[in-house]
Amino acid sequence: MNQIRNAIRRADERARHRREYEMLLQSGDQMFRDIGVQRADVERMHRKVSLF
Repeated sequence: MNQIRNAIRRADERARHRREYEMLLQSGDQMFRDIGVQRADVERMHRKVSLF
Protein backbone atom coordinates (compact mmCIF):
# COMPACT_ATOMS: atom_id res chain seq x y z
CA MET A 1 0.00 0.00 0.00
CA ASN A 2 2.84 2.34 0.85
CA GLN A 3 4.48 1.71 -2.53
CA ILE A 4 1.28 2.66 -4.35
CA ARG A 5 0.98 5.87 -2.34
CA ASN A 6 4.60 6.75 -3.05
CA ALA A 7 4.19 6.05 -6.78
CA ILE A 8 1.10 8.28 -6.94
CA ARG A 9 2.90 11.03 -5.04
CA ARG A 10 5.92 10.86 -7.40
CA ALA A 11 3.69 10.92 -10.48
CA ASP A 12 1.85 13.96 -9.12
CA GLU A 13 5.14 15.72 -8.39
CA ARG A 14 6.43 15.02 -11.92
CA ALA A 15 3.20 16.38 -13.42
CA ARG A 16 3.49 19.53 -11.32
CA HIS A 17 7.12 20.04 -12.38
CA ARG A 18 6.20 19.44 -16.01
CA ARG A 19 3.52 22.15 -15.82
CA GLU A 20 5.95 24.55 -14.14
CA TYR A 21 8.59 23.99 -16.83
CA GLU A 22 5.99 24.47 -19.57
CA MET A 23 4.84 27.77 -18.05
CA LEU A 24 8.43 28.96 -17.71
CA LEU A 25 9.23 28.01 -21.32
CA GLN A 26 6.27 30.10 -22.49
CA SER A 27 7.65 33.18 -20.77
CA GLY A 28 9.91 35.72 -22.42
CA ASP A 29 13.68 35.89 -22.39
CA GLN A 30 13.58 38.60 -19.72
CA MET A 31 12.22 36.05 -17.23
CA PHE A 32 15.21 33.79 -17.83
CA ARG A 33 17.61 36.69 -17.34
CA ASP A 34 15.81 37.71 -14.13
CA ILE A 35 16.13 34.28 -12.55
CA GLY A 36 19.59 33.58 -14.01
CA VAL A 37 18.73 30.41 -15.90
CA GLN A 38 19.42 29.47 -19.50
CA ARG A 39 16.40 28.55 -21.65
CA ALA A 40 18.30 25.46 -22.92
CA ASP A 41 18.71 24.19 -19.34
CA VAL A 42 14.98 24.49 -18.69
CA GLU A 43 14.18 22.75 -22.00
CA ARG A 44 16.55 19.92 -21.06
CA MET A 45 14.92 19.52 -17.63
CA HIS A 46 11.46 19.62 -19.21
CA ARG A 47 12.40 16.75 -21.54
CA LYS A 48 13.91 14.81 -18.66
CA VAL A 49 10.80 15.20 -16.50
CA SER A 50 8.50 14.37 -19.43
CA LEU A 51 10.18 11.01 -19.99
CA PHE A 52 8.89 9.47 -16.79
